[in-house]
Amino acid sequence: MEDCTPRLEIGDVVTDYKITEKLDEGGFGQVFKVVSLKEPQLGSLAMKIESTEQEGGSAIKLENEVMSLLNQLKSYHFPIKYHAARKKKFCYIIMELLGHNLKNLRLQSPGVFASPSTYSRIGVQCLYAIKQLHELGFIHRDVKPGNFVIGAQSSKDPLRSHVVFLLDFGIARPYAVKDASGVLRIRKPRPNAEFRGTMRYCSPNAHEHKDLGRIDDVWGMMYMMLEMLKPLPWTSIIEPIEMETSKVFFQRMIYDVFANIYRLHSVKMDDPYDWETANLESYIRWKAVKESSPKYPWEDPATFFCSDAYPERTSKDKNALEKQGEMPLQFSLNDERDSKRFKGKNTKRASKPSVNADCKTQKTDGTEAPGSKEIEDFGDKKSSFVQKSDKVKEKNSRVSKENKRAGTPNKAEMKSKRNEVPNKGEIKPKASATVVSLREPQLGSMAMKVESNQIEGGSAIKLENEVMTLLNALNSYHFPVKYHAGRKKHYSYIIMELLGHNLKNLRLQSPEEISSPSTYSRIGVQCLFAIKQLHEIGFVHRDIKPGNFVVGCSSPKDPLRSHVIFLLDFGLSRTYATKDTLGLFKIRLARPTVEFRGTMRYCSPNAHEQKELGRVDDIWSLMYMMVEMLKHLPWEKAMEPCVVQQMKTMPDSWLLEGGAEHFLPIFNHLRSSNYYSRPNYSMIYDVFSNIYRVHNVNLEDPYDWETANLESYIRWKTARASAATRYPWEEPADFFRPQPDVLPKEDKQKAGKKVRPQRVRSTRRGLG
Repeated sequence: MEDCTPRLEIGDVVTDYKITEKLDEGGFGQVFKVVSLKEPQLGSLAMKIESTEQEGGSAIKLENEVMSLLNQLKSYHFPIKYHAARKKKFCYIIMELLGHNLKNLRLQSPGVFASPSTYSRIGVQCLYAIKQLHELGFIHRDVKPGNFVIGAQSSKDPLRSHVVFLLDFGIARPYAVKDASGVLRIRKPRPNAEFRGTMRYCSPNAHEHKDLGRIDDVWGMMYMMLEMLKPLPWTSIIEPIEMETSKVFFQRMIYDVFANIYRLHSVKMDDPYDWETANLESYIRWKAVKESSPKYPWEDPATFFCSDAYPERTSKDKNALEKQGEMPLQFSLNDERDSKRFKGKNTKRASKPSVNADCKTQKTDGTEAPGSKEIEDFGDKKSSFVQKSDKVKEKNSRVSKENKRAGTPNKAEMKSKRNEVPNKGEIKPKASATVVSLREPQLGSMAMKVESNQIEGGSAIKLENEVMTLLNALNSYHFPVKYHAGRKKHYSYIIMELLGHNLKNLRLQSPEEISSPSTYSRIGVQCLFAIKQLHEIGFVHRDIKPGNFVVGCSSPKDPLRSHVIFLLDFGLSRTYATKDTLGLFKIRLARPTVEFRGTMRYCSPNAHEQKELGRVDDIWSLMYMMVEMLKHLPWEKAMEPCVVQQMKTMPDSWLLEGGAEHFLPIFNHLRSSNYYSRPNYSMIYDVFSNIYRVHNVNLEDPYDWETANLESYIRWKTARASAATRYPWEEPADFFRPQPDVLPKEDKQKAGKKVRPQRVRSTRRGLG
């Protein structure tokens, strides 16, 4: 595009401002240093000019609008605008003159941002300025080092020399607009937008010509921060398509990163910046004023980064806003994404079988009603417990009609072989099954899981029955007893032992109840023990999470089970090893790509990459679960799978910082393992047993949740004193000892095996 900016020279006067020096020139015009002839006391100012013949909208006009709003905030982070006007051939804006920008400081001295003290404080100030701009309803769209400037070293206001200013709002855009009631509403994104920004620092969305939002400003900031520490990998790349990369941070999480740097490196807010160490005169002047001044707002900004300055809208407004193409700026949602299962595109499930009193499948006398003939019984009387099902039901009358059409069973009349289902025994449904508790005199309370036969794909109940039959044959403590499984015309079911609270609910009820070293270390050993027993029969679980570990019921019949952690829910399990004709276990070949399986919060990095899941992936999930007992997982509020995936690729030391550092050897081991690798159960157990030693853990102490009500614990303690043997997980060193695996010939090299592996005869313990 031809440059049509008028050529002004030093000494020229524009209105009442005399040009004294040319500072810069760019695509939108020129920047000069000027002085006011009417108000010389203001000192040197900056003037930006732009031709009126320039194509497109006026950047100066937009910048004047944004700066007027920003100046009303009386914020430290935006320069003062003094005047703006339009001449015949050009527009101009007069503003405060500041110091060097971050780009020039870095070019002058590449190591100037190398210290954690400097770059972490710069990061917090930049983030603070960006969020203030966002709170006005604008996004910057060109966040880069050249647009962040250090305050000028002035004797009038030395405090401004430690402030980082955000400039250049010529391509800013409102991402939210006020409605008639003054509430900000997010604008509907355009389907295809022109590229805006600087290629090196722009977000992936800019490369894809998507409409840019707040998160894209933070993308630019984080690339800028990374460049302070090391060259960006795409610095020398010319083609835009090659610059696309993926990493997303949320504002609160980014502040936590900088705050952690403060703590790790003992950063003091009053320290000089790196560029001030060569000339301390300005710093000494600032320091003297700072001692008698209040803190800068960004020095303690945790509350600022946790809050939004927008009015809330209730969920009642959601549908109306979606129809208008707008969404309120802040929504309060009951987020259940941590319990969702993300399955592949071809695994959509049919309507779930709800249990309702309006549709009958059996007569109350025990004979079967017409159309409900039992088609198949699969399984003998042994093993397991509770699953989940779908979301909250609609009104009973509506569900009743749907159930009649689907032929789903009646809650009040559905029975096992002998007994009716009590109304009060219904357990809230989730996912793909409904759970009800049964009453049988000699067995007490039980659990029944129901699954519709209309579900696409393989039957989870059938797979669960198969796995639980094998597990019950082990006579293990860690898997509930399955009593019966069968198939009706419209649904399949499985009846199993009813257990107590799961670890997820215990943690939600009281986060402190599983956080003591005595409790979480013993939980960890039992969970590891159960997972290895599952691995030994040739299966991987693929959905390890707190909701699938349950504490045994406190029952007078068997009080010893109240201290046992049970592993449940084998509907997503898969065989990773099979027996050949000689009865020897052999690891299956890994499929090149698979559908997602598991729960997003706890799944391994391999699950996000849609790789085949093996034993090591169950351990990944276990360790995320253990870390969550001690601290919040950084991605627990993330909505997008790609965000969670990228956060799981960050250094494990960052994840474990703040109380879980002792798990680092386990994470290092997991990072170096693949599908064929046998987890080093022995090393993992050693980490937990070391917690025993460090904290003097007594294996017979009550768990944290038992301290409020000791009746169950006393009953267990009495039974334990008279028991002849110890629990097997209390001395599991031999159980966790390494055993060799048998790999398929085709994948010896993939698994890092350069020598031919020896086949190992199947033992009672199997593989593991």
